[in-house]
Amino acid sequence: MGHVSGAAGLDFIRVDRIKKVKTGIRCDEYQKFENEYQASKSYLWGVSSGSAKDITHIEMTVKAAEGEEFIVRRLEREKRNGRVYKITDQQYKYVVDTYDAMELMPWIRTFMGRIEKLESSNPQLKKKFDQDMEQLYSMYFGEVQNDIS
Repeated sequence: MGHVSGAAGLDFIRVDRIKKVKTGIRCDEYQKFENEYQASKSYLWGVSSGSAKDITHIEMTVKAAEGEEFIVRRLEREKRNGRVYKITDQQYKYVVDTYDAMELMPWIRTFMGRIEKLESSNPQLKKKFDQDMEQLYSMYFGEVQNDIS
């Protein structure tokens, strides 16, 4: 993430797309861009950024049976932002506020079969998750079941 000369704010820059780098004049607004980054970094999951009005709240409750501590370690290791809370000995809740909830979908899907509850202030996230679950049930069982609240 950085500032491109002539651009309005911060942007993600792919290193494999940089063709040339040269020393330019000193950026008098460095501290402004640093403050902007610091204010937004706790809401970043992937490459999407935004403003306070773009923030989505997500809560995912997963089960981890006795002997499956690796699930909890994986939540902690891969979460990027947010927090993991122990609800019971076998239930954990991941809570995050992020700019683009849909960026989390591939990661959320890796917990299918363990997700007991998924809530989001972005209705599209829950809708997409429910559609994915229905499609899986249909593929494997030939019928649609909705066990996830």
